Amino acid sequence: MKIGEKIKKLRKQKGLTQEEVAKAINSTKQTIYKYETGVITNIPSDKIEAISELLNCSPSYLMGWENENINPSITAQVIGHNGEKISYNDEEINNDIRKILDGIITSEHYISDGKGNDTKLNKKEYDILMNILKTYRESVK
Repeated sequence: MKIGEKIKKLRKQKGLTQEEVAKAINSTKQTIYKYETGVITNIPSDKIEAISELLNCSPSYLMGWENENINPSITAQVIGHNGEKISYNDEEINNDIRKILDGIITSEHYISDGKGNDTKLNKKEYDILMNILKTYRESVK
């Protein structure tokens, strides 16, 4: 897959428009279109870096030097209680994890909102939470 095809694929996966990508990297919609269609193939390195950061991939992946899209940063998308998709970035995940870790009373399976309100977790909720925390701990080793 060529660099432009990768940019387009990742942009669409993130639900971004060409305008949004252009604004984020201080460029134009027309330039992003030219990157994606291969009209411009010699993309400046500062734009490669900005695009890869925005699209959560490595510059090496975009350039074709790596076969897999592996980025050490953590992103997650979960389904909220009302069915909406919620996306988190590294900072949000880390803050939420800290709050969760601070709020869990593991012996009773309670979680606190930090304001003195405790909620008892059912077994399924507790197991899910423990799996999330285990995965997080393993990812930051």
